[in-house]
Amino acid sequence: MQVICFRLASAAYAIPLEDVADVSPAGPVRAVPGAPPGVRGLAERHGRAVAVLDGPRLLDDPGTDPVAGYLLRFRAPHGGTALWIPARIAAGRGERVTTGTGDVQGGRPEVLVGGERHVLLDIETLIQAAA
Repeated sequence: MQVICFRLASAAYAIPLEDVADVSPAGPVRAVPGAPPGVRGLAERHGRAVAVLDGPRLLDDPGTDPVAGYLLRFRAPHGGTALWIPARIAAGRGERVTTGTGDVQGGRPEVLVGGERHVLLDIETLIQAAA
């Protein structure tokens, strides 16, 4: 499977490329008063407002740079939502990691990218955690 991958302070993560519409430098993100903690704010992409989820907060994993970062905008039906990642992003090929019983270590799905384990993130789960 093709993935977008990145590393935060304590783990490496991957998102299936098929779930990502585009990746761009974050630019300004405006805070929204009263928004849940997992929502960083709103950004403008291609003339439209996009809700920006705070990746490090949702993953309980501090980022490497609190200001600079990238937005991974999701594909439809979540095209109005993006994930803010304060780290370098790369694309790669990932192979699912399973144990002998078919279960994944620690109950979190993982993929092996370039010899390194990455936690495989699910877009639906991230969006639900931000609400």
